[in-house]
Amino acid sequence: MNQTLDIKNAEKQVLRLTSLEDGIWEIYLGSFFIVMSFYSITRQILGPLLNAIFILGMLLLLVGLAWIAKNRITQPRIGTVKLGTQSKKKIKAAHFITWALVLATFALVILSANAIIREPTWEQLPQWFSDFDVDLIFALITIAIFCLIGYFTGVARFYLYGVLLGVGNFATTVLLVYQDLLFGWPIALAGLTIALMGAAVLLKFLQTHPQPSQEVANGR
Repeated sequence: MNQTLDIKNAEKQVLRLTSLEDGIWEIYLGSFFIVMSFYSITRQILGPLLNAIFILGMLLLLVGLAWIAKNRITQPRIGTVKLGTQSKKKIKAAHFITWALVLATFALVILSANAIIREPTWEQLPQWFSDFDVDLIFALITIAIFCLIGYFTGVARFYLYGVLLGVGNFATTVLLVYQDLLFGWPIALAGLTIALMGAAVLLKFLQTHPQPSQEVANGR
């Protein structure tokens, strides 16, 4: 029984090392939300269709850069790790959650900016709740998703990321409605914080896992 628990704990540590301990995906996530903070500005310049294409293009570019960084930075330092079936499923689930969150945020910003989602109305509740019901629900979902990621991976900083992105998205929407905000500085600040924390994690990873010598890399 203890041996089984030890194997599960070891796989959990390896999962955390291969997926999150280099900070690369956090830099990507923070960078994407920084890009999203300029959504209203780029929409005015490019128009709705071209702006959507631009945002999707930036998303694909950042994913590509993160994938390249994983292969150029992480893999040479820790090698290729063969995980068990359950760990592979967890990695796929984490990637799916991340993509779903980013795409849902993208869709929500577009729909909110075009005043498409403002229903239903809530009687007997303050007007602000009726105005921002969808945004509030999405903020709570965002926080919950990142809390689940933090819980299942054991990486506590994801709790903070959930709060930053949930509150940042909600504050940006409120300012967009009440102050006709162009630059979404709350979500930009959240994204910048996450990207900087990811960069700090990456720096620590590079110090802990130095580049192996050419002889070691060649198996000598």
